Amino acid sequence: MLARFVVGSHMRHHPNMTPEERISLNNQLSERGVPRSGSYADIQPLDQELLKKYIIYAKDRIHPKLNQMDQDKVAAAYADLRRESMVTGSLPITVRHIESVIRLSEAHARLHLREFVNEDDVNMALRVMLESFVSTQKFSVMKSMRQTFSRFLSYRRDNQELLLFLLKQLVQDRLAFERVRHAANQEWRIEVTEQEFTERAKQINISSVRPFLQSDLFKSHHFVYDAIRKVIVHTV
Repeated sequence: MLARFVVGSHMRHHPNMTPEERISLNNQLSERGVPRSGSYADIQPLDQELLKKYIIYAKDRIHPKLNQMDQDKVAAAYADLRRESMVTGSLPITVRHIESVIRLSEAHARLHLREFVNEDDVNMALRVMLESFVSTQKFSVMKSMRQTFSRFLSYRRDNQELLLFLLKQLVQDRLAFERVRHAANQEWRIEVTEQEFTERAKQINISSVRPFLQSDLFKSHHFVYDAIRKVIVHTV
């Protein structure tokens, strides 16, 4: 994913691309969830020499410390994860996962030139670790874990990004069910009711999905909203 973004970003800004090539590349990258360059139109690029100096300064001068409150939060998250992995029979959680959270917390704090690790650093580290850990589980366990740890996995995501994630999850659930019932080698037309989508959104404290159903993000991922039948349609 990172490689596609880097290569795609370079090609999209390459002066020798024809308009047709640029449109084709933008469409391909959008299908893979890579944001269009317009999303960053107001952001000025950072000078490479300044970036190098920033990184060198952060590595040499900034050594964030983890306070007791953050250690307790990490320990509690570890206990929850270990209990959940035992209940579901998933891949085991180990001390190395917690060590990773501590290193990620310190790295996030260092990135912001902070002398102490704060709650934001820990929450972001837990989200990164959990996304990696949960994605390695089998489908049934993954679904359960995403729901159990949604408070960590949803940290600092905007509502539209969260709703896209939820909708893709619902589509994957439907798709897995259909593939069990029918032959795998065919095109699938998956439908999700607006009511079910709304109920799932309320579980993460999002009360309305209508703005998302009318958004460019929704359309760019090839979802179609049937307002008469109140269903969301996606062809796979």
